[in-house]
Amino acid sequence: MLLAIIAADAEASDAKTQELNRKLSEISDLQHILQEKIATAAATRDQLQKLISKLAGEIHQRRDEENIVSYREAIYSSRIKYNIKLIRQLTGYTDQLTRRITYFQSGNEMLASLTQQIRDDLRLIRTLNDMQIDKLVYRINEVLNEYVPETKKHIFSLEAISWRSSEMIWNEIIMTD
Repeated sequence: MLLAIIAADAEASDAKTQELNRKLSEISDLQHILQEKIATAAATRDQLQKLISKLAGEIHQRRDEENIVSYREAIYSSRIKYNIKLIRQLTGYTDQLTRRITYFQSGNEMLASLTQQIRDDLRLIRTLNDMQIDKLVYRINEVLNEYVPETKKHIFSLEAISWRSSEMIWNEIIMTD
């Protein structure tokens, strides 16, 4: 009888161990995808920020050449006006990319924490009860269910971008003098 109880306990532990190892694999795959998304978004954001700097430099140059001192004067210069519009659009994109990077980094941190907890639990699997393991698996599934669909979406969408006013862009550029 005692042998049957011990065998059943070992079998249950093996099933939980296998389940936790599967979750470790799923987490690892998701972390890899999130890291790729972060790298892509960061590289894109850096390129856009360089373009913003170049356009802001052109605005400064035109402002100095044409002795422009106010936003009202600036919008009469077509080059400044179009550069401000482009900067406005690009800053919307960079802001959205920054939010997505932060979101993906947060997911990676949660996954790292869960990975550590799985490893700790695997060391202690025989002493944990099924309820504790089930709670951990549930938390893992919640995180996976949130972030896996996000990895299949585009890094950002135009609907989620908040646009600054052209005058605000002008003031930000002028403040960097």
